[in-house]
Amino acid sequence: MKSKYKIFLAIPAFLMTMAGDYLIGYEPWDVEPLGLIADTGWLTIADWRIALSNLFGAAAVPLYFVAAKEFLRILDVQNPKGNDKGTDRFLWLFRIGNYAGILSFVFIHIACGLLILQFNAAYEMMGNVDMAMELDLRIFRAEALPFFAYFVVADLFTTIGWIGLVVKRAIPLSKVWLLASPLVMTLIGQVFSIFHIGFKGIDSGFESLGWILMFIAAVKYAQRMEKQTT
Repeated sequence: MKSKYKIFLAIPAFLMTMAGDYLIGYEPWDVEPLGLIADTGWLTIADWRIALSNLFGAAAVPLYFVAAKEFLRILDVQNPKGNDKGTDRFLWLFRIGNYAGILSFVFIHIACGLLILQFNAAYEMMGNVDMAMELDLRIFRAEALPFFAYFVVADLFTTIGWIGLVVKRAIPLSKVWLLASPLVMTLIGQVFSIFHIGFKGIDSGFESLGWILMFIAAVKYAQRMEKQTT
């Protein structure tokens, strides 16, 4: 299989994670916050939505693994270690971030879904919002460290690495592709959310959108490299 086709597998993978994001992120506008992490919109999220989100997250990983491994292989070939120290550092960050994503995409989908599921189940059983919130917060505190660690390593390292590689022309694409990264698109999604553009939870899928755009750029890069070698 040609490199561009292997790398293309990341696009359906992140379309699935994006769908999973919206399955647990979409809520009605008229929700009220409930403590630190929950809101009344959680009570509208059915169990099947959480289960399907988890399934999408798990199904995406093998496709993403093939794509990321091939993209990193091409980058290593085109940018031999030692040619430029700056490029080496950015490529190292990009590699660590991408490999962290292999674990984080499943973990984060399951962790987010379980928080909602546990809150809803606790509320249904006890009929007390405060007790349900306290239970959920206790579980969240236990999950918070790996949750945010994976997010920082996967999204922040990948974004810094990507921007650095594009700026230094290790990935010779137009500068507009600097926007095609998970953290940049996450911030753009926050702007949509703050100004109530679209629907409640519209920002949920923007991180996955950043990965989709980044791998669209990666496919373009692979096509260019293939043309140069033929």
